[in-house]
Amino acid sequence: MATLSSNLLLTARDLEILTALDRCPLTAEQFLKLSQTFAVPFTDERRVRERLQQLVAAGRVRRWLYATAGRGALGYYTLSRLGHLLLRGDEEAAAARRAFGPVGIARQFHTLRLADFIVHTATSAHRAGLKLSGFYRENAFRLTVGQESLYPDCAFQLVTPSGFPFSFFVELDNSTEAIRSDKDRESWQRKLRLYDALRPCCSTGRPANPTWPPTSCRWPKNLRTPPCATGTSATGDPQTTWRTRHHSDASMRCHSSHRAAV
Repeated sequence: MATLSSNLLLTARDLEILTALDRCPLTAEQFLKLSQTFAVPFTDERRVRERLQQLVAAGRVRRWLYATAGRGALGYYTLSRLGHLLLRGDEEAAAARRAFGPVGIARQFHTLRLADFIVHTATSAHRAGLKLSGFYRENAFRLTVGQESLYPDCAFQLVTPSGFPFSFFVELDNSTEAIRSDKDRESWQRKLRLYDALRPCCSTGRPANPTWPPTSCRWPKNLRTPPCATGTSATGDPQTTWRTRHHSDASMRCHSSHRAAV
């Protein structure tokens, strides 16, 4: 049985499953909804669980439990190192350790709601004929303004059929983060201040050569001391560091209710 599991055929839908888990941990229910974007959607949650269990047995996916009160703890799935290797290849085999392990209890509610948002966005975009592209998972993308940095909960582009990209940085709050703080810590005031500082770097029209991630920054001449606005992958690899010109067409600030101000 172990040999059969380890030699499980990797199907096109399996690759879609691994790609989804590369964005965020997902429950079977979330997978069922997200599968609307797959070439061959799942027909019911039982079939989702059966395939995920086969991938778990093959060592390509890992299953964990959310810490919930009462009976029937909610299970969720993440990539394993093998699953990441199959998806990304040798050249991108390295990834943050936490991407393969359980979500810390303090982050579980935020992770679950962020996954709800990502799934809802992906399925809505699919129905509207938009392509979800250039996705960066939570804490995998760093925006730097001067000496300060931001790590969005995720970043992605929605690309229209004509090829026009709309870029988003997402911040989701479960009413746990301070609104203001005089100390050097995370707060909504600090995030809004830094995102506002990046706004002049945004293009007001269609870029001639739209790129993602952003590549250069042309700071307005009326600002005497332009902050150094850069985007960097969380690996810190110098080859993945860039100047920021077209940071976003919009900054998205989301609450757990999925209401967003763009």
